[in-house]
Amino acid sequence: MKYWFFAFCFVFLSVLGFSQSPNETFPRLTPDPKAVEYGEVQNHSWRDLAEIALWASGVDPYAAVTANKEKTTYMALFDALVEALSVAVKEGETEKSDAEKAERVLQFMYEKTLKRYSLNQTQLDVLLSSGTYNCVSSAVFYLVLGKSLGLDVKGVVTRDHAFATVESEGALIDIETTNKFGFNPGNKKEFTDNFGKTTGFAYVPPGNYRNRAQISPIELVSLIMGNRISMLESRKRFADALPLAVDRAALLAKREAPVDSPLFSDPVADRMDRVFNVAGNFLNSRKEEDALAFADYAKPVYPDDARWEEIQYSAVNNIVAKYLRSNKIADAKTALEENRNRYREEQHDKLAGIVAQAEAVSYHNQFAALFNRRKYEDAKAVLDLALKTFPDDRQLNRDREAVDKALKG
Repeated sequence: MKYWFFAFCFVFLSVLGFSQSPNETFPRLTPDPKAVEYGEVQNHSWRDLAEIALWASGVDPYAAVTANKEKTTYMALFDALVEALSVAVKEGETEKSDAEKAERVLQFMYEKTLKRYSLNQTQLDVLLSSGTYNCVSSAVFYLVLGKSLGLDVKGVVTRDHAFATVESEGALIDIETTNKFGFNPGNKKEFTDNFGKTTGFAYVPPGNYRNRAQISPIELVSLIMGNRISMLESRKRFADALPLAVDRAALLAKREAPVDSPLFSDPVADRMDRVFNVAGNFLNSRKEEDALAFADYAKPVYPDDARWEEIQYSAVNNIVAKYLRSNKIADAKTALEENRNRYREEQHDKLAGIVAQAEAVSYHNQFAALFNRRKYEDAKAVLDLALKTFPDDRQLNRDREAVDKALKG
């Protein structure tokens, strides 16, 4: 069974805030209406992206910030930050270029909000309320603030990392958002005093970005959801991860130019993998009946004949095996017949052969127990019954020869 993981910043994130499934036993299979609504938007404004990023983090964008002493909302925090950034960019007498604005955004983030890097902190609500961040959350934060200034900000993914880029005068500038000196990595930043004397410098080496793919703003935001899915599945919370994958697919459904790169997982394929991870987890947890019930629930919504057949055949095989281990032959035969339409006839024949072999062995064991106690007539009666069903079984026919000889004395 395939398990899917985002690896950006090696992020594993947290919990859900999603509506109850119509089926209380199984996770929701239809998207949150907000996912559909957000997915319909084209040319997202900075406010759109801020709201979507907060929703993707699992919170109501207009909910109160619990960690803040004053009564405010997450979107109100963004409004205040955008206003303050606008003032900060206008400081000085000269008009700033896009590159200068882009660098000022990074400085501003660390002056006003970002405090501590945390490997597992992808969520925008936590970033705003506590200042902790990782590559995904800081890149999305940069995206929102940069967009508020009219900058052409996009995302970039590598095999295990995410960051931002800004287009300025026809050139792309990398922004390593996890470092306050990460504007255009590879260039030395000098610091001077009021008299122009150099007092020090900072140098952020360029990353190993050869394997990289540029992604759109909404695709960058969707990494929040991808990392939350990764965290949930790392904790074997497959049922909780599935609604997130459903929502991510809906959010990205109407992209005008979807990124085509193995570094950015296809949301529809990932959604299907999440569906089958739920089913596979039922099998791995020895909950075969739940696996079959989930197949009945999910297959009409997300059909894939070959993969559902694999799940259902494995579940029935395990159920039959449990009964056979307990010598419950009749129950095994019932389970086999009740589920024979779930997979191909040749698979049914294979399981039926296993049950038949177990039944023949059971007859032999009954015979042997009676024969060893010299109850030859009773042993013969068992064999007569067995041979009606298995007339060609070699062991049973050898048993018949033995009992006939014993009866003749």
